[in-house]
Amino acid sequence: IPDDDLKVGFTVQSGLKSKPKRNYLKRKLRELWRLNYRDFDFCGKLVIIIKLIASNQDFVSLEKDFRILLKKISE
Repeated sequence: IPDDDLKVGFTVQSGLKSKPKRNYLKRKLRELWRLNYRDFDFCGKLVIIIKLIASNQDFVSLEKDFRILLKKISE
């Protein structure tokens, strides 16, 4: 949604009942955002939903996929 300020929300795909796993995935997502958002130009409101399959991936592959996603969004 276009806006002057950047606001970002993080959530996990519905279906994950375990609160610790859900919070762990959100922490991973926030860390990915913190490490990579400065490389791209954003404005507006953004909600990023992480899928359950991400719990089985290592951080390096998640970061690679996340950077591809941010590149698509910033275009």
